[in-house]
Amino acid sequence: LVTYPKNLNFLDTYDEIISISRYSGKWIKRLWNKNSTLLFPPVDTESFTCSKKQKIITSVGRFFPEHHNKKQLEMAKVFIELCKSNSIEMKGFKFFLIGGVEDRPEHLEYVQNIKKISKGYPIEVLTNISWTGLAAILSRSLIFWHSSGMGEDEEKNPEKFEHFGITTVEAMASGAIPVVINKGGQPEIIDDKKNGFLFNSWDELKEYTLQICSGKIDSAKIRENAILRAGFFSSENFKKTAHLHY
Repeated sequence: LVTYPKNLNFLDTYDEIISISRYSGKWIKRLWNKNSTLLFPPVDTESFTCSKKQKIITSVGRFFPEHHNKKQLEMAKVFIELCKSNSIEMKGFKFFLIGGVEDRPEHLEYVQNIKKISKGYPIEVLTNISWTGLAAILSRSLIFWHSSGMGEDEEKNPEKFEHFGITTVEAMASGAIPVVINKGGQPEIIDDKKNGFLFNSWDELKEYTLQICSGKIDSAKIRENAILRAGFFSSENFKKTAHLHY
């Protein structure tokens, strides 16, 4: 949606346009004036397992400061605020920020800025770790945060929001309770307060997180529902869904 050519005649050469979410389909229609068929992408949910949960909050996404960045710097600040104002509820909790980073000065500087403000707090910034390493941390994570698009204007910059949310599904398959932004494709994955939580502000992110950390909600039931929901987006289910379409 950002780099498409001004001349859209090439679209007429396609038999069909497939969108990975209703969110994407809406913008394909608005920007390209084309209808599309919804087909959620396959997620390798089978590679993720749920093990004994620890006091871990995790967020996954590439590190870069521009375009549709994942708001890792802002999330680190939110976690720090939680630790300062709710020391009892947050005692023993760690925040893992995980993602790939390119060897580009502005990207590396962004990571260093996160590490700088996180110094002295239980925040770990893990770059370019292995797939097995990621899966192991997610399996032990109690909560998953995702906030791409927070503070952005959807009408002006729809590309800055998550168009679907594969990492959210992977976290759910791992039994991590998703607390994610109520924008982009995330609401198509999460049934609010049933298999996760949708937030509209940083204060809501804090509120839902504290409810989970303090044991005020039935985490076991939310986790069970999250794992079941993740199965809907599995590779096996994708095959069945695609077969019905084609």
